[in-house]
Amino acid sequence: HQPRQSAQRVDSSQISRDSRFFASPSDDGTVKIWDCQRLEKNVTNRSRLTYSSQGGRIKALAICENSHSVAAGSDSGSIHVFRIEYATKKETSLLRYTGATTVKNIEPIDGAIVGLDHFDTAQQSLLVYATNRGKVHSGSTAARSAGTVGFSPLRRTTVR
Repeated sequence: HQPRQSAQRVDSSQISRDSRFFASPSDDGTVKIWDCQRLEKNVTNRSRLTYSSQGGRIKALAICENSHSVAAGSDSGSIHVFRIEYATKKETSLLRYTGATTVKNIEPIDGAIVGLDHFDTAQQSLLVYATNRGKVHSGSTAARSAGTVGFSPLRRTTVR
C-alpha cells in the first residue's frame, strides 16, 4: 500500500539519515511526517505529524543532516526550518511523534523556491536553495542558542 493523506498533489519525499522518518511536501501547504518503523511493520499508513505553519504550495524539501529538522521551501519564496520532536516508547521501542517546532523562518528573497538542499560540513551547516528566477542562494544555519537556528546569506549567484 502507498501512504496517502494529502488533499493536494505530492511531488517528492525525503528520508532522514537515520531512517526514522520521511517527509512529504504538498501543494496544500503542508509537510507530512511519516514513521518508517510503523510503515515497515504495517502498523499504520497514516502520517504521524503535519506541519502546516508555512503557507503557499511546498515545492522543495530537505532533511537537515545530523538533526531531526526539515527545511521546506514554498512557491511564496519562504523557507521554514522545523524540528521534529519525538519520544521512544519503552515497552515497544516505537517512536511517538509529539510535535514540530519552527526554529527558523527565512523570508522570501527572490521568487518561488524550486530546489533546496542541506549540507553539513566540518565547519558549518549550509542550506542551498534555488528560485524560479534562476538564482541560487546559500546560507549558514548556525546555532545561536538552544533550539534556535540562525541564517546568514553567504553569497548569491545568478545561474545562466
